Amino acid sequence: MRNPENRSRRREQAIKVKDPKKRPRGARTQETGPSPARAVTGRLSRGASGFMDAHRNAATESFQRLLDNAAATLSTASVIGIALLLPALLVIAGNNLSQLAGQFRTDATITLYLNLDVTEDRALQLSEDLLTRNSIDSVNYVSRDQARADFATWSGLGDILATLEENPLPGALVVVPAGTGADAIQALHEELRELEEVEHSEADLQWLQRLQSLTALVERTGLVLSLLLGAGVILVIGNTIQLAIDGRSAEIVVSKLVGATDSYVARPFLYTGLFYGLAGGILAALLQLLVVFALAGPLQDLVLQYGGNYRLQGGGLPTALILLCFGGLLGWTGAMLAAQRQLPAINP
Repeated sequence: MRNPENRSRRREQAIKVKDPKKRPRGARTQETGPSPARAVTGRLSRGASGFMDAHRNAATESFQRLLDNAAATLSTASVIGIALLLPALLVIAGNNLSQLAGQFRTDATITLYLNLDVTEDRALQLSEDLLTRNSIDSVNYVSRDQARADFATWSGLGDILATLEENPLPGALVVVPAGTGADAIQALHEELRELEEVEHSEADLQWLQRLQSLTALVERTGLVLSLLLGAGVILVIGNTIQLAIDGRSAEIVVSKLVGATDSYVARPFLYTGLFYGLAGGILAALLQLLVVFALAGPLQDLVLQYGGNYRLQGGGLPTALILLCFGGLLGWTGAMLAAQRQLPAINP
């Protein structure tokens, strides 16, 4: 017969083990599973890692396929590069024309012919008053005697002028505006011609207006060509990706049979379009650099003949980065449109 006291003691020990508050120090507790926070963090980490691996594999596969077909890749990239080069050159031309207009702004002058009764002291005072205006860069006074001497020199009529008792030529103020725009110079001209001392005035704006009109035309043409040729690049890349999808239709069917989605199947083709666009952008940047280098010398010689000093701008790193981004965007867009149109039609 068992001792009741021993059974009571064993029951108390069992209760102590089951009670977590009464477990001995250093005793391990049995884990029922990971905490919810740790489980969510693990799933996010695995999801992000898997997402990056999938894109890395798709990009590597696409790049390797392009290298395996180097001749076809170079041909397509050359077409894209030339298409990107034309609007880029027009943009560079427009920017350089604008800078040339600013450099030759001193040729855009306003000549104020004064009344014959305006004395030299009054003309000099008027010249100083005009210099206080922020819209005027400089004022040069041409006296009546100087005007007579200059006219006799370049006209060859000095003998006739010498026979005249009175000098018929008026004094003049040659005003150089501070602004470079034709509208601002025209507004200043309208204001100065109303001065009491001014008999007649002329503004040398015709060449500046023509240059600004040409600049606006070149910039507008560059914008229109950018849109048209950008659409052409999208069509070229879209057609190339469509042919690639047709050539791998059997592989796409097998992938869809094992559960691949259209977005998963489209991933390599999207990277193919991106690489086509980037390659075209690189070629366009290199060709643009060659064109600028070839034209810089002749343009500088031409500007020197007109008394200026100008170097052709463009073809630098900022322009190259813009071409790369623009080409990559067009390539991705063309591939995405082709994949969205073609992949849903390929069903197991």
